[in-house]
Amino acid sequence: HLAALAHAQWSGWMQYLFGRCLNPIEPNTGTVIIPKEFVERWTRQMNTPYLELPENEKASDRVEADKTWQAIAAV
Repeated sequence: HLAALAHAQWSGWMQYLFGRCLNPIEPNTGTVIIPKEFVERWTRQMNTPYLELPENEKASDRVEADKTWQAIAAV
């Protein structure tokens, strides 16, 4: 259950990430470009401890944590 949840969370993140990327500069290379605004935001978030995040970003993490609790409770 937890491994399936971890995969679903990763898969969801990758769909979100690729959905915000720009088309490749050179077609057929598979290269995507992450816009600067997302790079800056995600870099800040990954370098910020949870307790120092703004409340809306903490709320997003709590949603994912709740999914983990639900998976554990289902066992």
